[in-house]
Amino acid sequence: MMNQMYDTLVIDGQADTQVETIEVKEGDTAKLRFVNAGLFTQVVSIPEHSFRITHYDG
Repeated sequence: MMNQMYDTLVIDGQADTQVETIEVKEGDTAKLRFVNAGLFTQVVSIPEHSFRITHYDG
């Protein structure tokens, strides 16, 4: 079972095609929580936005 790899991105239990868009205007603050429950590190990129990591577990 350990040799099976899953590569489906899930946000709030929904596959990426069902995830709602979050609209953010310049100057707004949005708090996002990312949990990587997989075996590998996932690179996160938010085009045309900058972000700051405030907490890190693990």
